[in-house]
Amino acid sequence: PPPPPPRDASYTISFNGETQYLMLPAITQVRAFSMWVYLYSEQPNNNAYIIDASGQPGNPEAFFGISLIGTDFWGPMKLDAGQVAKSWDNIVKDAWVHFYIESLADYNMPASSVLFAKTGNQRHMKARLSQLEFWARPLSVDEAVTVATGFNLAGPPDTLKALFPVEDGEGRLVEEVTGRADDAQLVPVSEVTWNANDAPENSGWKHPSLYHPPPPPSPPPF
Repeated sequence: PPPPPPRDASYTISFNGETQYLMLPAITQVRAFSMWVYLYSEQPNNNAYIIDASGQPGNPEAFFGISLIGTDFWGPMKLDAGQVAKSWDNIVKDAWVHFYIESLADYNMPASSVLFAKTGNQRHMKARLSQLEFWARPLSVDEAVTVATGFNLAGPPDTLKALFPVEDGEGRLVEEVTGRADDAQLVPVSEVTWNANDAPENSGWKHPSLYHPPPPPSPPPF
């Protein structure tokens, strides 16, 4: 495949493991999520959460933490497209990794969902984030490799439920670029840390057909 186009910027966001987290918007019929993430081996809280989306009836186990994982909710987990047993101990630490995990069934993610904390502003995780994606279906083996190696995933537009490239560079909002979900919000805004030129090499893929319908064909020449 052709190389991915250059990023608009190479920003990441730091989360200090004490007060900061990312408030996610409501996203319906999610089946998987993935992100470029840097997780620290030393965490201020040994009960810290990567994600908590358990506020919706029907998915009370939609959480993933260091010591607590919704084992009846989550399915296969992949790191840089390689499948591993779902466990905090198996996740690469102190380095960038493409993290991907499926749920065992479709679920509706409530607007109270958070990344790098537990709902209720607790159990914060120390991490850096480069890009975040939510998928309408499990990715195939080839698709997981494509995304994890930084190339475009060309497919039906509705495969991608939400994409947060983390290219804003400032402020409290992390833009969602497909138009299928609202922006995410950094909390607390007074402590947000954007890092320039920090993103891993393979993050930042783009494909216009995943964002919006393709443009109409050009008219024939006269």
